[in-house]
Amino acid sequence: MDNPTPPSTLTTAVHVAQQMLGAYGSSSRDGFDYAEAYGALRESLRILLRAVEAGENA
Repeated sequence: MDNPTPPSTLTTAVHVAQQMLGAYGSSSRDGFDYAEAYGALRESLRILLRAVEAGENA
């Protein structure tokens, strides 16, 4: 059985950020909350920047 190569930290961070923005970053969904959208954007950016920094220090 082949063991696939696990995704890179940056790839995983991008996926997580996309999921967060998709779930919380749209003003078209019911119950939209600016604080929630801001938090999703802030956390997504933090995750991405952390992954980029980790890649540079590897």
